[in-house]
Amino acid sequence: MKVLLATGVKQIDNVVSLFTGLETVWVGYRESVVLMAKKESVNLVILSAFLPGSEKIECIITSLRLEEIRVILLAGSIAYDAPLVTEAIRCGVYDVLYNPITPSKLKQAIESPATYRDAMLRLEKETDITVKDGGDRDRNDNRKKEICLSDFQEQSKASSKKKEMSESPSEKEEVDSDNYALRTLKGTTLAKEVIVITSPKGGTGKTVMAVNLAAVIYKITKQRVALIDLDLPWGNVAAQLQLSFNEDFFLLESLPEVIRENVLLELMQKHSSGIYVLANLTTGLSDEQFIDSNGIKKILFNLPRFFDYVVVDTGSNLQIHTIEAIRYATKIICLNGFDTATLHNTRKWLTQLKARELIGDFNDVGQVFNRITGKEGIDISDAEDFLQSKAYGAVHWKPDIQRIINQGKIPALVDSSFGDEIERIARKLCTQVEMSNGILDRLKKLVSR
Repeated sequence: MKVLLATGVKQIDNVVSLFTGLETVWVGYRESVVLMAKKESVNLVILSAFLPGSEKIECIITSLRLEEIRVILLAGSIAYDAPLVTEAIRCGVYDVLYNPITPSKLKQAIESPATYRDAMLRLEKETDITVKDGGDRDRNDNRKKEICLSDFQEQSKASSKKKEMSESPSEKEEVDSDNYALRTLKGTTLAKEVIVITSPKGGTGKTVMAVNLAAVIYKITKQRVALIDLDLPWGNVAAQLQLSFNEDFFLLESLPEVIRENVLLELMQKHSSGIYVLANLTTGLSDEQFIDSNGIKKILFNLPRFFDYVVVDTGSNLQIHTIEAIRYATKIICLNGFDTATLHNTRKWLTQLKARELIGDFNDVGQVFNRITGKEGIDISDAEDFLQSKAYGAVHWKPDIQRIINQGKIPALVDSSFGDEIERIARKLCTQVEMSNGILDRLKKLVSR
């Protein structure tokens, strides 16, 4: 394995360079990290948050992850819930090391990469400890040092004699204790899919599709499903499900980046179908008065920690809420009609998505056709060829569907033929894809965060 050392700490560089099976190169300034990583074709970068230079660490991490280079971040004395840490986790950096930095911690991080789940559990655990200590916990052991080292002198001597690095009993006990805490901390899951329902125009049935899809996914999987209404400020998920919400989305602005499950659930309601809903009946407000992109990021960053499937209903066209949802999606579904005019509009819309680098190609967006919208003179295969995009299926929206909705019921759970159509689509969508992989795939297509 080829490793780029971008720590700015000589003791760390010396010890890591003596680890068995590693080929190391190093840089001393932030501005050289990405260039050297590409030039040397490294597999891993050990990056200190305190490396000298003017370039932002967040930008360095994003550039490295776009090249699919793994990163270990030495956060040192930085707070566990600091924006740099949460942004690093969003980018797929799950090995974040805090003071004291020890050779055993580094060796473990290099040999046993952490997962998204590990990172979030660690973050949640440390946040709990900080709160219990009244926010005054000294994480540094030495406040004058940005990176606090431990046991590097002894480990350096052992490595120079070509002895295999070993942990002291106290270090081993500490690691085991941490792992036990991670294993026993309950209530955190990792979403298999974040499914975004969208369309270039209104009135195509996005909300009906989102509600029915979420209900059917819960029916066939019996796992935790969240439904979010991001068609702001005009969404009507709550109206369709006859739910009343007391809290507004904009309250999320005052919450931390990492939101506790109980706080999130207080903003949601559990529907009788078994799904959890996050929506708001307030209308008539502008986007700026309602919730900005940072609030959307908080929702999409935190919900997948506690739900197996997340279904997102968005507005038409490319509103800010829709763009942020697409960036976090593992599956994008476009509600479409069969008439020529609608297909041409969808083709233009897909072109806009690709131009903004929200998708790699048209096939990143799956199509679901609504047989009520427009004429039915074009079959699915012809529509797929024209859009260069795969189809998950079509739904026949009979007049009875609206009557069922008006009764406050979910059509897919009442009408068997409609339910079968939704279930076929749901089964195609519910593949066992981890959110961490989905985030990495989406990261390659981001313009900015």
